[in-house]
Amino acid sequence: MKQYQNAQEIQAELGVRPQDAMQQFPEGNAARMGMLGLGAQGSGSDQESQASEEQEAGSEVDGGSSEQGQGAGAPGEMEALHSSEDHEYIGGKNQVAVGPHVLTTGQVNMLVDYVTSLQELVELSQADLVEGFALIHLNEHGHMTPEQSARFEEIFPNYADIALDNSDHFAPPSNGVAPAGSANFLGQIREHLAKAHEQASAGDLNAALGTAGWGGHYIADAFSAGHLINKDEIMFKADVHLMAYGETPVFSHAARGIVAEGEAVSGWAQRTPLGNKPLSAAFLVQLLSLANVFEHTAITGAVAKAIHDELSGDPGRPIIEVSSMGQKWLMGGDENLDDTSKDVAKDLIDWVYESLGAQADSQDHISADAMIQWVEQRLPQPTADGQARIDQVVSNVFANAESLGTALAEATVSEFDAIMENFDATPIGALIVRVAPEGDDELSAYPTPDVRDALEREGITDTDVEAILERFQEESQETVLSDYGLSVDQVLEPLTQGA
Repeated sequence: MKQYQNAQEIQAELGVRPQDAMQQFPEGNAARMGMLGLGAQGSGSDQESQASEEQEAGSEVDGGSSEQGQGAGAPGEMEALHSSEDHEYIGGKNQVAVGPHVLTTGQVNMLVDYVTSLQELVELSQADLVEGFALIHLNEHGHMTPEQSARFEEIFPNYADIALDNSDHFAPPSNGVAPAGSANFLGQIREHLAKAHEQASAGDLNAALGTAGWGGHYIADAFSAGHLINKDEIMFKADVHLMAYGETPVFSHAARGIVAEGEAVSGWAQRTPLGNKPLSAAFLVQLLSLANVFEHTAITGAVAKAIHDELSGDPGRPIIEVSSMGQKWLMGGDENLDDTSKDVAKDLIDWVYESLGAQADSQDHISADAMIQWVEQRLPQPTADGQARIDQVVSNVFANAESLGTALAEATVSEFDAIMENFDATPIGALIVRVAPEGDDELSAYPTPDVRDALEREGITDTDVEAILERFQEESQETVLSDYGLSVDQVLEPLTQGA
């Protein structure tokens, strides 16, 4: 697939220099913010800064590994990952001590999507991790209550940032350069397997298995069709095409698609001095334009997510042909991973564990380079047909302003609530408010602190408020409130007015 490294390469295809394309926006960022009644100040530049720290753990993988911390990304689009069940299966069942926890290597493999390093995992209490595992299951199946969502964020505070800033889970750049530790799955595999080999050679098999369990996550990513692109290059291409086509045409197509879907926008409203208004396509164009100022990587990241999701295929219908050591098959993607990919990946990681065990016993069983090369030779590669399919999917997204807007809409709709909630930390939050979807009088559509405030405004004591919230978990809200002389509509009124 043709990827673009610089402005000159893009000019050759688009016939426009990026700085010329920017002239389509003579108003500039400050004017766009002014149009929406906001000042030029914002946290955008701060949120775009990223930090990455290498964490050192001890031999109980309280010291067993060094992970590259995944830097914080701007709030916005969530990037889909393998299901946790797939990662746990592929990662295997070897037991490993990680600080106070006794885990399987499969659990370590899975937790890479939730914590930034083994050191962060070490610092979690045993009770929190047990609760966290239960919440991960609920999160993946969309069944968390507002209280459970808040608790999930307390236990895994870096989850959203990991899901956004996850270029290291995708393929190496098109030039093939992937040194150990670089932000792609091959660079991560090389770093963690080299570290695991070093630990095994020192006789610390527990630490080696912990590090390999962590690094095995990136081997699993290499067996997912949606990850066979370099995310940074796709985001760069999205940025350039957005400038070339103009943000207004692209965002207009995206906004119409989001509104047409209907369900996503039904839980949100535009906050105005005269009360709340339903989200319109015209307002969403303005919102996307403002997001492009404060959360620019969320826009380009959403385009990358749309391509990722398309390559992943539908359940039972993988579309990307790959090969490994002469074996060919159609590879699925996250949430749709095929059995062949899961089994080949699992066998490969199990071989790594066996090799590390033998190395810990003899110190001269296999060199680090030989072990890493053996793994790399067995990572799946797209066949000619598979690569052509990848190229076509990417080409279709960037064909014109409408196709780019459609991709942005599809990715945004799938995580609309998360995007809107994260906008609260930016000036965008002043323009939007969460509301109960039309025809739905459930107070659960609102954050618990807002419901608590609404109840207190009705004269309910603190003790009774807590009792009411607890009963909401088991009983009809209308029934519970009637015991206190209230109705759902009464409590909803200040919430729907954005008070």
